[in-house]
Amino acid sequence: MPDQYEGIRNLSPIAVLAHLGFDGPWKARKGGQEHSGKCPIHGSQKNNTAFSIHEDGRYACFSCGAKGKGCLDLVMAVKGVGFKEAVEFLQAYVGSPTFVAQARKPEIKQIQEPVEQATENPPFASTYEKFQVESAWLTARGFTKDTLDLYKVFEYRNDKRRSQYNGSVMLRISRYSDGECVGYLSRNIGEITPEKPKYRFPANFRKGLELYGAWQIKNDSRQVQPLRLIYLVESPFAVLKFAQLGLPAVSPFGWSVSSEQIDILRSLARGVVFLPDRNKSEEAGQYVAELAHVMWVKAPALPLGCDDPEHLDEKTIRSLTGAS
Repeated sequence: MPDQYEGIRNLSPIAVLAHLGFDGPWKARKGGQEHSGKCPIHGSQKNNTAFSIHEDGRYACFSCGAKGKGCLDLVMAVKGVGFKEAVEFLQAYVGSPTFVAQARKPEIKQIQEPVEQATENPPFASTYEKFQVESAWLTARGFTKDTLDLYKVFEYRNDKRRSQYNGSVMLRISRYSDGECVGYLSRNIGEITPEKPKYRFPANFRKGLELYGAWQIKNDSRQVQPLRLIYLVESPFAVLKFAQLGLPAVSPFGWSVSSEQIDILRSLARGVVFLPDRNKSEEAGQYVAELAHVMWVKAPALPLGCDDPEHLDEKTIRSLTGAS
């Protein structure tokens, strides 16, 4: 872009959108450097997270497929005008303090967030595995002994100790960098109450630093890495099911995906097939655009009658995602 457009490049995309009549509400992420909300291009009415835009000007809508970078692209897409008209529209605001990009203000330091600061989850020592018992719940769910042993998943019971985990299924969380145990995710298989939630993470565990199942894929010498594709699912139990079907899968412990988890995905595979549960597909959609910036991504809808990818068979998964 010629030098005369430098002022336009310094305009804040969020401020430009506000002047175009789209003032949110926007959900801020990454310390305010990125925002998500309704798409101003196709005029989404129901999906509040379809569109994401970064302060550097990158934007994308996972719903209508629009994407671009910079305020000029943005104005042309929203107003449906050409390059010349977009330049004339934006030149009127060059130099206005309201439109200066926040990311370019010297007082704001970009990596000042707890960046999950390249720190790692610390090692976790426990005796849970000494008290594992046969689990009818895991057997009924269809998991084989080989799968449970590979991921170190078991039912814990130690009636001599008053533990909130007693009678729960424990899923070992392995640190991606070296496979070190950094804690156990517990699944309450009894009555779910406010005091006894369905899932419980270890104290001070930072789930955004790990992907469940990533270490097992990284440590599998039978697979040539990076893989062509990897499946991203919500539940660690879906990871176990996919593994039994011979399909590489990981879980971010829910539907949201952190930048650290995206980095892990990039190191494992060239592409990702994102299969969130049906009831979280809209919320999860905001991460499709973010993934698409760094790798190819597919996000097919689950077939009618299926709300959780754990219940899909291998043939359906492969046909759904175009995997051979």
